Amino acid sequence: MRTRARTAAVVVIVLIAAGLLDACGAGVDDAGSTTTTLSAEDQRVAGQYATAVQPLLRFRQLPGSSAEDASCAGRAVVGAVGLPRFRDAQLTPSELAEVASLDEGGVELSDGEIDALADELATCLPDELGDGFADALGIESDGSFASCFAGAMRDAVAIGLARQVAHGVDGFDAIGFAEGQAAGIRCRWKSQPEAPSSSVTLEDGAEALEAALADELSTPPPDLDAPQLASDEVDCVAGAVVDTLSDGLAESGATARELARYVSGEGPDAIGIEVTPEQAESLGRSFLDCVTQEAILRSQLEAFGVPEELQDDLLACLEDRLPEDSLLDNAALNFELGVAGQATPRGQAILEDQAEAGQACALEVGQGPTTS
Repeated sequence: MRTRARTAAVVVIVLIAAGLLDACGAGVDDAGSTTTTLSAEDQRVAGQYATAVQPLLRFRQLPGSSAEDASCAGRAVVGAVGLPRFRDAQLTPSELAEVASLDEGGVELSDGEIDALADELATCLPDELGDGFADALGIESDGSFASCFAGAMRDAVAIGLARQVAHGVDGFDAIGFAEGQAAGIRCRWKSQPEAPSSSVTLEDGAEALEAALADELSTPPPDLDAPQLASDEVDCVAGAVVDTLSDGLAESGATARELARYVSGEGPDAIGIEVTPEQAESLGRSFLDCVTQEAILRSQLEAFGVPEELQDDLLACLEDRLPEDSLLDNAALNFELGVAGQATPRGQAILEDQAEAGQACALEVGQGPTTS
């Protein structure tokens, strides 16, 4: 029988405890070759736009970046937009230098164009950038996890920069935080040795997949941020996941390891299916039935070092002050989108409400934040 373990059951991340403690591609040319088909005059103008757009990218603020890297990024943006669109928007290089985003300047990029721009920007980022993120988090520079995480963080930064230049800096930190967490989850599982049961799929039977998923969740990678659940709670969660998603799992052939990555918060991409809002809500309710709201809140208080003698009072306050179905909404969002859901407007609203409740309860029990 599995004993109580540190399991990777769904990452229900809220800012309650934090409050307590702190009360396209079609229009994109290769960045290195965009000027080869332009006239000499257009090459000159393109260079002016590439220089003007660099402040929007804030590229030089990235650790290890150089003037050459920033120039590469500026050329990538000009390649993504193209001179005709700048001209159609009547946005001159000098005016581009004054706006906060391409949107503000009248140049709108589609989601596909932003993704393609991110791919180009990734080639401009210094190789040391990802290693720097890993080092800052205390991750040793060698090993498969460090290599995976460094690469994933470079990609996440590139996506954030592309969104930033397109829409402005609002939300960039939230996006980077959420995607960084997803990368950490994916890379930690990738570095985890597989057991024979890790490759079990629904073809092996629902009971076999449930048992294999429970085993994966009971023995997660080291340092994976997850609550402590008893074996019966793990079995309960695993059964609900397989039962709710059975149709999609039969089609995708997702393995127990891939399901564990999904449940840990990496998101539905880990299992190759789309999780509907209805399925996500059902999974959220099942998770709360399996684990209970009190256990989730208490695990957060413990994780953030709240003294045991204060926990009962704080729990009573939180249960009174938290918006109705707050934890359900958060769990459902994680099942639908993974931790990346925190960067959405819905996710940000949930987290802000929970943080406010945490701060209010901290003050109520005399443990208010020391900083604002």
